[in-house]
Amino acid sequence: MKFKKIIIKGIVQGVGFRPFIYNLMKEYDLKGSITNKGNIGVELLIPVENDLVSSDIHNFIEDIQNQKPNISYIEKIIDETIEEKDLNETDNINLELIKSELKINPSVKGTGAGLTLPPDIAICNECIKEMYDLESRRYFKYPFIACAQCGPRYTTTTELPYDRERTTMNEFPLCHIIPWEKFAGSCIKEYKDFKNRRFHAQTFSCVRCGPNYFFMVNNKFLKRKEFMNLFPTLEYQDHHPDKLNFYLENKSSVSGIAPLSVKMAGKMIREGKIIAVMGIGGVHLVGLAENKRVIKKLRARKKDRQYKPFAIMVRDLKSLEKYVHVNNYEEKILTSFRRPIVLLDRKKDCDLPESLAPGLHNTGVMLPYAGIHYLLFDQVGDVPLIYTSGNISHVPMAIKPQDVLNQLDSIADAYLLHNRLIYQRVDDSVLRVHGNTEKIIRRSRGYVPEYIPLPFGTKIKGTIAVGPELNSTGTVGRGYRLFPTQHIGNGTSLEVYNFLRNSVLHLKELLKLKDQEIEAIAHDLHPLFSSTQLAKELYDKFTDTYDNAEDADNTDNAVSPKRANVLLESVQHHCAHAASLMVDCKIGENEPAIVVNLDGVGYGTDGKSWGGEIVAGTYAKIKRIWHQSYIPMVGGDQCVKYPPRMLIGFLIKLYGVEKAKTIALELNLEENLKYKTNELNAILGAYAEGENVAYSSSCGRFLDSVSSLLSICQKKTYRGEPAMRLEGTAHFGDPFKYDFHSEITENVEDPDFDGIIHLESVIDRIYTVIKSEMKSAEKESITGIEHILNKLKYDIAASVLHSLGVIFAKASITIANKLEYKAIGLSGGVAYNEILSTSFLNALKEQQETQPNLKIMEHKDIPPGDAGISIGQAAIVIANFNKRFQS
Repeated sequence: MKFKKIIIKGIVQGVGFRPFIYNLMKEYDLKGSITNKGNIGVELLIPVENDLVSSDIHNFIEDIQNQKPNISYIEKIIDETIEEKDLNETDNINLELIKSELKINPSVKGTGAGLTLPPDIAICNECIKEMYDLESRRYFKYPFIACAQCGPRYTTTTELPYDRERTTMNEFPLCHIIPWEKFAGSCIKEYKDFKNRRFHAQTFSCVRCGPNYFFMVNNKFLKRKEFMNLFPTLEYQDHHPDKLNFYLENKSSVSGIAPLSVKMAGKMIREGKIIAVMGIGGVHLVGLAENKRVIKKLRARKKDRQYKPFAIMVRDLKSLEKYVHVNNYEEKILTSFRRPIVLLDRKKDCDLPESLAPGLHNTGVMLPYAGIHYLLFDQVGDVPLIYTSGNISHVPMAIKPQDVLNQLDSIADAYLLHNRLIYQRVDDSVLRVHGNTEKIIRRSRGYVPEYIPLPFGTKIKGTIAVGPELNSTGTVGRGYRLFPTQHIGNGTSLEVYNFLRNSVLHLKELLKLKDQEIEAIAHDLHPLFSSTQLAKELYDKFTDTYDNAEDADNTDNAVSPKRANVLLESVQHHCAHAASLMVDCKIGENEPAIVVNLDGVGYGTDGKSWGGEIVAGTYAKIKRIWHQSYIPMVGGDQCVKYPPRMLIGFLIKLYGVEKAKTIALELNLEENLKYKTNELNAILGAYAEGENVAYSSSCGRFLDSVSSLLSICQKKTYRGEPAMRLEGTAHFGDPFKYDFHSEITENVEDPDFDGIIHLESVIDRIYTVIKSEMKSAEKESITGIEHILNKLKYDIAASVLHSLGVIFAKASITIANKLEYKAIGLSGGVAYNEILSTSFLNALKEQQETQPNLKIMEHKDIPPGDAGISIGQAAIVIANFNKRFQS
């Protein structure tokens, strides 16, 4: 007899794929076996007795592709016919059994090039409905309700293949039927029932057998007596009598009954308290979003969150529309299985306090994605809740209950914690929408561990890229597939260093990459970044491994030779940005492109701070072509924290020291310096003496300076704040009011370096507008620079951002025409600015009308900011590996 061997590759674990295949095979009356083979995928063996069965299988495969679960992804289906004798030799399968039956086999630890595990999936509508169904009993108001189509995946998985024993749910065996409660059913019965949506689901449980929440206040469990005093009358809907009695009789000192714990958490939230709530991938700090006192208290306790915006969670779309503007595309993202935080424009008349996101026109909003969220809203009502990451600055979220208590001791008033182990901490994902294009800011929960495909082939086995230092991610490559880690954060602490290291190594293990298969490691050009040190540590680790066990046995371990074929490469920050955009837009390996990189800072090849660069070339040879002019930063990073200092640098560049001082005093800039006039004089004096002066070509620093000049933001309290507040102001202005074009100096002598964009000339034009208004105000006897800036700042801010987009679009078109390149795009953190980004794209689209071959690149699946850097690093080092391999 012959067998059809069908291998389905892609995201086919943890998405209800095997149950789907089982039921589809039942429909076709097919016999055979279904086996989860880890990273290889799902394998089907189907006995073929005649041509009629072969015809059915063709239709069957088409139905797999057309009817697959929504959250699954099929990359490839391999279909081959195998003789029975060949199967006997290679597969440990009971062939006689599967000739007459349909069976799901135990999983096998196969090794393939992919990763078949999906990201964590938001609770589905069926589970929500069941959670509120009194008749469901075992699932009624149970916060960990899940099925084959929803629930945690990546955060709970310890290794592949994906089965319960290799997740953190292995501590909670599925319950069996209790004789006196037969009507309630059991989890094991549902698991084995192919008609049930929990058929072969791995991370579900019920109130009888699963994890649960418990409530803590003052670092103590709430006792039974205290619960009864707080809630003297408990209705049936609020608890399960059998479960409650069990806890009260056997664990009376622990409030480990979810409904009661949630009820207490809701009570304290309504009273204005801040509660730490443990979720799928970490912990959140939760409080009333409409309560100014709660916001003030949370900011004071978090210390470094003086103005940084808080995200909110609302119960549903109907509630959402009270507070923000949302279009159909944004609704689709908000309600998707990913459930990210989406930045949405606030309505003018909404009840959200300005202190929630000071100086910004938008607010990060998300919808519930776990049962616990819905149960909390049942207690607090239809009000928005602050839902912000529960961690202290520069330290990753704690994910163990005791660590949560220790870390948030001075922040949270009480804790709603659970006893299911979180294996991988994962923050909420964040994005915003420009037109109908997603701009991912933080790619984490709901996305990881999905891969990004390289748009070119490679023979490399394994790659690791460790990203930059701020807003970082790492990336692990297996062949042409790039797997970015979850959001790591700012890598200046040992905790973040270890988090990045462990996240990279966890992905490597899931991908079944052996140490000796790591053939390239990429890191940032900056020699002092902690991520650079990690790359060197990993390089030492993987170059100390042997290609096979025989080599290790025959070598004196005291003198361990290094593997010579591991490529360790530094990648310039903005070249990595460019490569990430090129990957996002599927630019081929040898197809050149031009990328405008606008951001805050990146270490340049000349040792200076870059951030306003136009680079061009192929992956293996990207180089800087144009850039912004260098501006002095007296005091270095002090200019980042205090934008007036950066603005003074622009004034010095424009007018020289003496006139810069006159204008600074005219604009009252000294009032925004800590030591007033003395500090102004010190800055000018230090520049004149050449003491502690760095230089930057950063567009981010330019935007900071405009923000200071318009008196919008004079001190940075979080990364990107001055530029974000500038956009918040520009949102209410006219972008076409002023034309702030820039002067460009072309270098005709050097063919590899074309020009410099002098954005200081834009500062001069802004000052001219302000000066003109000052003269008009004098005629009307109006005094005070603040009055003038309040009048002008909205239109100036909008016009500056619009003009910047046009300036860089025109510059890139000039370069494209000279070099005869077709692809142009924008990357870097400034690309999140909607006015600038839209202006840039519109200018390119206008040019496209006369140059139809022009290819416009735009980020969608990869973050434009530093979270996408590791992907660009990996692409470049793989391209260089390909060159070395070919040579």
